[in-house]
Amino acid sequence: MPRFFLIVLLLVTALIVAGSAEFDAQAGVGLNAQEWPDYVDSVSGSSEFRRGPGFYLSWWKILICLPVFIFWVKAADWVNVDLHKTREQTRFEFDSWNPAITFSFLGGLIVLLCIPIFWIGYPLYLLAGTLPYFIYVVQRNKKLPQNMRQLVPVAKGKAADAAPIVLKQDEGIQIEFSAGGSDPQRAQANLIAARQNPFFLQMKEFVNDFMAKRADRVLMEFAQQGVAIQYDIDGIWIKMQPRDRQTGDAILYAFKQLADLNPMDRQNRQDGDFEAAIGKKKVAINLSSAGVPTGERVMLKIAEKKKRASMSILQLGMLPEMLERMRPLINNPGYFLVSAMPSDGLSSSWLGVLDAADRVTRDFVGVCDRQHQDKTIENVEFREFDKAAGQTPFEELKNLALKLPQAFVVPDPVDGNTINYMCDQIEAESMFCISQIPAKSAVEALVRFLMLKPDASKFAKNLKGVVFHRLFRRLCDKCKQPFTPPPQMQQQLGLQPDPKTVFYQQYQPPPPEQLIDDKGRPIDPPPPCPVCGGIGYYGRIAVYELLVIDDAIRQAMVNAPSLQSITAAAQQNGHLDVQREAIKLLTHGVTSVPEIQRVLQK
Repeated sequence: MPRFFLIVLLLVTALIVAGSAEFDAQAGVGLNAQEWPDYVDSVSGSSEFRRGPGFYLSWWKILICLPVFIFWVKAADWVNVDLHKTREQTRFEFDSWNPAITFSFLGGLIVLLCIPIFWIGYPLYLLAGTLPYFIYVVQRNKKLPQNMRQLVPVAKGKAADAAPIVLKQDEGIQIEFSAGGSDPQRAQANLIAARQNPFFLQMKEFVNDFMAKRADRVLMEFAQQGVAIQYDIDGIWIKMQPRDRQTGDAILYAFKQLADLNPMDRQNRQDGDFEAAIGKKKVAINLSSAGVPTGERVMLKIAEKKKRASMSILQLGMLPEMLERMRPLINNPGYFLVSAMPSDGLSSSWLGVLDAADRVTRDFVGVCDRQHQDKTIENVEFREFDKAAGQTPFEELKNLALKLPQAFVVPDPVDGNTINYMCDQIEAESMFCISQIPAKSAVEALVRFLMLKPDASKFAKNLKGVVFHRLFRRLCDKCKQPFTPPPQMQQQLGLQPDPKTVFYQQYQPPPPEQLIDDKGRPIDPPPPCPVCGGIGYYGRIAVYELLVIDDAIRQAMVNAPSLQSITAAAQQNGHLDVQREAIKLLTHGVTSVPEIQRVLQK
């Protein structure tokens, strides 16, 4: 209850009490004095008004009533503050208790003023001013633990009014959840049910852990012995500390409540969504679960709600000297291909290459399948076709050609007929054309494109280059460790052995024999790196290879379009594949030898 309201109410009450003197003087109502002095209430001929001596209120009665009023003011204020503090636990409603405390007192005050006999009105006034408060306190104390119970309306501590009591589910990590549900009321009910889970704090710690470690997916495998947990971080599954079955079951129960699923169903496949926010980072979490012979398998897919801005090709990892070699290929007439493995961020490189191309002085138009994701590209007008219905970009390209554009953007040309048409436009209208295709190398991308059966001679004549990348994890700059590679390792990597060469590796904890103090007593190992969480890697970088098409490669494309023959022709031209480009990063401490071996073994 606002204190301003209480002050105003106090003044109004004082006026009511004072106004009681205007009541019937002969009746001796309420707080009035019991006997009134005799005086003449008439006007004499000299127009003088004869007044009485005053003192028509019984001050001792007012003094008896005043403590009840002061108690009520304090109690009403305390109840209002307490409702804000304990509403989650008591489930008391503001609209019920605040009016009960306020209007009961006002009713008692009116009774006191209206009943002529003071000693009958005063007990009723006393009960009306105090009884509702004590009823509230008794009901409140039944629902709260011993240390939170209270009898008199006195705040415990100076900051008690300003600092509300922290509920148990609000302790620890501060995470805001948004539950799923068919409507807002059901979503709110799901959130309340999850917050009442005894393991809600453990669930918050779990969510905070995989968000802090930047996991894209979380796999929970339930078995009789416990719950195995893995995080997909930077494209690799990492085993985490397993959980006991009781904790795992309780956490999953809360997850399913947030996702608007049936927590009791551990066999049928279920799929639901909810959201979590820590500070400014907000993620959408998709939960899918299904029963398996050993128990249950649960997959959490985590996606940031904030849309990431597309990165430039240099930010993705392309070296500046390679970009300078690529610019003439994408800013002049000809065909250009962008490639990567299906799960290695082909979309990012596609957007990065288009960003590096000149789309200001040239008119770009595009044709893509209606299911294609990257349809919104600055200065590129897209039209759609339905690949599932057997359509190709060919007809739309012919319509767009009437606008006399300078570039065709066709992510998936589908067939050789479309490729041949774009090659004809390159020759006739000096156009630039660009497409993408998933593959394992730049040479394989070229071979896979030839499998669409275009005119090999025409395609080879107009193709200018292929850019391809693989993703490698970056070493954590905070905890990476330098080491001198042995000469044999340098030779295997194609480097000239040099004792001054320095590579870097992920953090290696000290062996047990080194974890002792000066007196030989064992000491605790150092804590995990605060940046990478002890993983040793943080983020990924794209390593590019650029295949520039020359006459030897064109001849191999026409005469012997195989992976081996085109690779041999590229090597004769001094082409450096992803492996050779990745080795350049070793001496700069960007990645490690084991990481290069892991990626290239895929």
